[in-house]
Amino acid sequence: MAVDLRMHRLDESDDPIQLEVKSRLWWNIYILDKMISCDMGKPVLLRAEECDCPYPSTSEADEFELMSTQAEGQNNPGQFKNTSIKLRTISGFHTSITLSMIFERVCREIYGIAARKVIRENQLAGQAKRLELWAALKEWERQMEASPLRLDLSESLTSVPAAITNYVVAWHCSILIHRPFIARWTYNPATPDSPDPLEVCLDAAKNICIVLEKYIGRLLGLPCDMVFSVFTAASALLYDSKSSKEPSPETNRLLQLCIHWLSMLGKSWKSAGKRHEMLAAKVYDLPQEMHTQNNSGARTIGSPAREASIQSQIYPSGSAQVSNGYSGMEQMPQIANEDWGFLKNLGDANDDFFAFDVQLRGLLDGGYGLNNLNNFNNINSYSG
Repeated sequence: MAVDLRMHRLDESDDPIQLEVKSRLWWNIYILDKMISCDMGKPVLLRAEECDCPYPSTSEADEFELMSTQAEGQNNPGQFKNTSIKLRTISGFHTSITLSMIFERVCREIYGIAARKVIRENQLAGQAKRLELWAALKEWERQMEASPLRLDLSESLTSVPAAITNYVVAWHCSILIHRPFIARWTYNPATPDSPDPLEVCLDAAKNICIVLEKYIGRLLGLPCDMVFSVFTAASALLYDSKSSKEPSPETNRLLQLCIHWLSMLGKSWKSAGKRHEMLAAKVYDLPQEMHTQNNSGARTIGSPAREASIQSQIYPSGSAQVSNGYSGMEQMPQIANEDWGFLKNLGDANDDFFAFDVQLRGLLDGGYGLNNLNNFNNINSYSG
C-alpha cells in the first residue's frame, strides 16, 4: 500500500509538515520490513534502490529533546530525571535506516533462495560475500564511532537509547552474516583476513550482553525490536556452551542474562497484546446505530501472528518494571511458569543454524531457567 501511495518517491509538495510526516512514515515502514524479513525468514519487499524519499529532517524539535533516565538512588522504577544529553532521535533514525540497508543486503545476498544455492555450491563465493557484507557493517560502525552517537562504555554511560539499540542490532546483523558459514569454515593460512565465523558470532553475542548489562538500568525499558537480537545472541551462546568440552562460566552467565531479558521483553509483548485487545473492545463498543450491519454481535480483532499463541491468556495490564541491572546470578529473579509463545515464529527454518534456535525454544519451554543451565550438555542435539 505504501508503494501504491508513492510514499517511496520524492514529493514535490510545498507543505513541510506533509513532507516530514511522509518521510518518517516511509522509512519506518522500510525498517519494519527488514525486521520482519530477518526475524521471520520472509523475503524483503521494499528495496532502498527503488526509493528516493528524503530522510527526516534533523532540525525538528525531537532531535533536541533531553534524555530521561532512571533517577539514581531510587528504588521506585517510576522515578526519572532529565539529563543534559540530547536524544538525537532523528540522527539515530538516520543510522537505523542505513543499518537497515545493510540488513536488506544480508537478507537478499545470504538468506535469499538464489544466494543460499550459490553459498552452498561455491564456498569461495560465499566467503567473499561474507567478508564484503561484514566490511559494509564495520564501515557503518566506524561512522557511528566518529559521530555523537558513538557508544560510551565509560562510567558516565552517556549513550542515547537510539545508539544503544542500533549497536545491539548491528551486532545481531554480524551474527546473521557469519553464522551460516560456521559449519563449513576451515582455517586457511592463505586467507588470513577470513576470521573464524564462530568467534565473530560469539564476540557479537557477548557485546550485546555487555552493553545491555551496563545500560539496562538507565533505560526506561527494553524496546521490543530487540527480541530477536537477544534471542539470536542466546542461540549463539547456547551453541558455544554445547559444543565446548568445558563451557565457560561467563558464557553460561551471559546466557542466563539473555533468558532474563527475554522474560522482560515477553512481559512487554504480552502487555502490548492486552492493550491491543482493550483497543479492539473500545473500537467496537460503539452506539448500536454505528454498526447495524453487524448482525452477528460484537466482533474481535485478531491479534498479530506472533501473539496468536498467547492470545487466550490473561496478560498483565501494567507495564514491566524497569530493571536496575544485575551484578551476579544470585541477584536475578527466578523464571517460573514463563510463556515463551512470543518467540514461536522467530528464525528461518532454512538457516543451517536454525536447529539451535529451535533448541533454545525447547529449553525455555521445558522450564530451563536461571538455575538449569548446567544441564545443557545433557540434552540431546537436534539434527540439522
